[in-house]
Amino acid sequence: ELLAPRQAFTGEVLPPRLPATAAAQAHGLITAEHVQVIRKAMNKVPGFVDTATRESLELDLVRCAATAGPSAVQDTATLRLF
Repeated sequence: ELLAPRQAFTGEVLPPRLPATAAAQAHGLITAEHVQVIRKAMNKVPGFVDTATRESLELDLVRCAATAGPSAVQDTATLRLF
């Protein structure tokens, strides 16, 4: 659901909920552990945060994941969410 295209009730095709994460995993840049850390971090983002900020946070976490291990991504997520 988070990484695959979705379908609206009207039949319209919707992008994945985490598009940057989905693209990085599809290209083999991140592992399932990275995805799990990113997913958990994105679930902690408060509801009042706007879409652009959410997308920016996800992209930053994916960039970190492409060059570092899951623990570094967790550290980055913790810092950014703080």
